[in-house]
Amino acid sequence: MTEKMIENRIKKLQAIEAQQKELDTAAEAIRAELKADLEEKAVDELKTKSFILRWKEIISNRLDGKTLKAALPDVYSQFCKASTSRRFTIARERLHTPSLPRQGYGATVQQPPSGKANPVGADIGIIPASSKRIKEEFT
Repeated sequence: MTEKMIENRIKKLQAIEAQQKELDTAAEAIRAELKADLEEKAVDELKTKSFILRWKEIISNRLDGKTLKAALPDVYSQFCKASTSRRFTIARERLHTPSLPRQGYGATVQQPPSGKANPVGADIGIIPASSKRIKEEFT
């Protein structure tokens, strides 16, 4: 696929995912209505002409791996198995603001104190060159 085709597919995917989120919200609202009706009627099963609606309590027993690891780490490691998966993500490209020279443009690029990196997603803002306090703080 060309880059333009990929861009178009991602935009279409985002539109579909937005619609899906709206539909999921609407479906959850209907589920809540049906559950409320079952509670109001004090039943956990309801039959209609075409459907059987059930909302029953289910009890399941699960192993508490965190507690087992703390109490018996050797047993935990004996029965622990690794699994591998792949994660597919799409992120919007961040525009990089190049460093501007200090002379001739009337502005400086705000840089973090030395040794500290910008947090992920932090914007690098342009500040007026006349702001001495900021210039001194970051030089």
